[in-house]
Amino acid sequence: MNWDAIGAISDIVAAFAVVISLVYLSFQIRAQSKETRAIAMHEIAAAFRGNLGKFSDESLADLLFRGKKNMDVLDEKERFMLVSSSQQLLRVWEEAYIMNKNGRLDEDLWGPMTKQYASFMNFPPVIYTWSIRKEFYNDEFREYVDSCDFTEYKV
Repeated sequence: MNWDAIGAISDIVAAFAVVISLVYLSFQIRAQSKETRAIAMHEIAAAFRGNLGKFSDESLADLLFRGKKNMDVLDEKERFMLVSSSQQLLRVWEEAYIMNKNGRLDEDLWGPMTKQYASFMNFPPVIYTWSIRKEFYNDEFREYVDSCDFTEYKV
């Protein structure tokens, strides 16, 4: 065997090794992408649950239901608390919207979340918050929310 043949064989082996490495790398990237997406979905679901949980606090629930009847009966501090809590909830929806738009949120999570938000958006304190704060949200998200069909909020 001459050196040219050995060089050709080593080139073939090296090319084969590169192809195997690229295939392995593509599998790793795909697995990492799935894992990243799963983590992102978990984080948005956790933020959603966390913000919902805040409303079960007795003092915030009291504010929420007093505001439901009439936001004008709340003093400035109470309105601030209610608006900030509602905004946190809306920010989670905005983030979920952007993630969904970019293909990082499964329909299994996005669909039910949107249905729940469609009912929140028909609750007077959230309507109030959206009316005075919507300019601070992403333009596309704002258009999306304004085009949604809201459903009755049931307790």
